Amino acid sequence: MPIRYKCIVIDHDDTTVDSTPSVHYPAYLDFANSVMKGRDYKILSLQEWYRMLWDYDYFEYIRDVMKLNKEEQDLEYKLWIEYTATRHPQMFPGFLEMLIEYKKQGGIVCVCSHSHAKDIKRHYEEHNFTPDEIFGSVRGHPELCKPYTYPIDTIKEKYHLKPSDIVVIDDLTPGFTMAKSAGVDAIGVLYGEGHELVEDDIKKVCKYVFNTVSDLSNFLLNPVEP
Repeated sequence: MPIRYKCIVIDHDDTTVDSTPSVHYPAYLDFANSVMKGRDYKILSLQEWYRMLWDYDYFEYIRDVMKLNKEEQDLEYKLWIEYTATRHPQMFPGFLEMLIEYKKQGGIVCVCSHSHAKDIKRHYEEHNFTPDEIFGSVRGHPELCKPYTYPIDTIKEKYHLKPSDIVVIDDLTPGFTMAKSAGVDAIGVLYGEGHELVEDDIKKVCKYVFNTVSDLSNFLLNPVEP
């Protein structure tokens, strides 16, 4: 019997690897505690960080809310690059096994993330797994990644897929916006730490929502009647 979807388009941070609590949020805290002291700005908790990422484009947030000038924006970006290059977030338990089995069943595994492709590739190489496609963030070219549909459009053309063949798996707005614009299903995941303030929003916009990797795996790998 065929698998439920021919292709999964998976987010990386907090969907595949447990990275925000160990990489991205600490990078933000490091910068905020050193640069934002004395300013009219409240440092975000981890839960508020996810809420911010749900509500804002991050670069608009640091410009319009944190009110960083160009030099400070470059400093923040450089610090983030240092954190992502030197820290090694772990895959959520069971996620790698799910991907391996999905590939065995003929599934196409694509990654779409606002992390850089080289960092995503490095994380997968540490687990001896190679996704079929990686769409990472390209500074200065947001149209090549979510929330734009370029990744889905490229996948459909290259692998001759219909929208019903594809599902996006994510934990934040950009992935779900991409899925809706491209006419494909979306799965929300809540097993990463800190999603309490966006949980209700995820449930509103996703066709399916899973609280554990095990439940997600069972859904994706469970054959469907032809």
